[in-house]
Amino acid sequence: MKLDEIEKMTNAKLIDTIKEKLNKGEEVPLKKLKKAIQEIYSEDSIEKASLPLYESLIKDAPKMYEYHRLEILGFESRLQQRWLDALYTLQSIITIAEEVSMSILDEYIEDFKHEDGKIVVPIELDILAKLHARAIVIGKEVFTLLKSGFADAAISRWRGLHEINVIFTILTDTLKENESLGKELAYRFLDSATIEQFKIIHRENIISKEFGKDYKEIKSEKEDIERKYGKSFSKPYEWARPLFENKRMDQSIYFSDLEQTAEITNLTSYYKQANSQIHSTAFGLYRSLGSIYNEKIDTIGAVFGPSNYGLSIPGQLTVGSVAGSTISFLLVNPTLDKLIISNILQLMVKDAQENFDRIQNEILNEELSQLDE
Repeated sequence: MKLDEIEKMTNAKLIDTIKEKLNKGEEVPLKKLKKAIQEIYSEDSIEKASLPLYESLIKDAPKMYEYHRLEILGFESRLQQRWLDALYTLQSIITIAEEVSMSILDEYIEDFKHEDGKIVVPIELDILAKLHARAIVIGKEVFTLLKSGFADAAISRWRGLHEINVIFTILTDTLKENESLGKELAYRFLDSATIEQFKIIHRENIISKEFGKDYKEIKSEKEDIERKYGKSFSKPYEWARPLFENKRMDQSIYFSDLEQTAEITNLTSYYKQANSQIHSTAFGLYRSLGSIYNEKIDTIGAVFGPSNYGLSIPGQLTVGSVAGSTISFLLVNPTLDKLIISNILQLMVKDAQENFDRIQNEILNEELSQLDE
């Protein structure tokens, strides 16, 4: 669809009419000409011109949908065939993670079932189970984005997976080293949910100026939590304050501090890169993972869809994070079986990362070799 086609046709028709009148020796009053032009761009004329085009587009919508659906199916089939070895292993890691999570939940049901049939799981274990389940869901989301060719979206979604892995590692490590402190952190983490909820509902109520029952109840809960931990608890990541005794109370805790505590600082640069894709920074716009940046390749223009290039980084990051949180979960209460599964996951991560790297390099080399021909 050209965005000047109708205007060019209308202008041409207007010019032809003027020429015809002039050829016949008729005058074309400037006042009438201006009026005719104004009528062409009037709201009524635009509405009349829009209606038939709108109806045509609506009529052709099913045909356009089917055309693009088949086009996408063809692209995804070729992409998945190319990245098959890496995607196979990523899918296997996600599946193992899910099976591990379900097995540990079965353990909870067996270990914490009371005589009356009620199951009361300690809050720290319940948080771990929910975090791990969320990690698996995000892993599946990233997998869907990768096999569809959306590398930038995949690394953006991995960002949440990285955050879960960092928090998960902190909680599991603390529970193993100091169970009492681990439980305290779990309760503080849970209480931080009320603070976040209040911030959301507070903004909504300020805008609408309607402070209803729900708002008042959450506000009361938030104030109880602040009396328990102090006013500073409303600041980000304050739930982790007991781990940072070297920080003054007026010093903020940042996610980078959590990364250091979890000893996962090797992924900080990728986390920042993911932020660039989420927030549409200039760096994110001009450094898309789906584009090849090489002096031999012209990068003028923009990518309007998926790409079969760039899956390596988000793929490698995802296998590492899903496996990492799963291994941490397994080692909360290690057994011989859990140690073996942990070792298998580490081997699979190595295989997957090597395959993602190899396939990306193959595509790059093929593109460059075609330019040399």
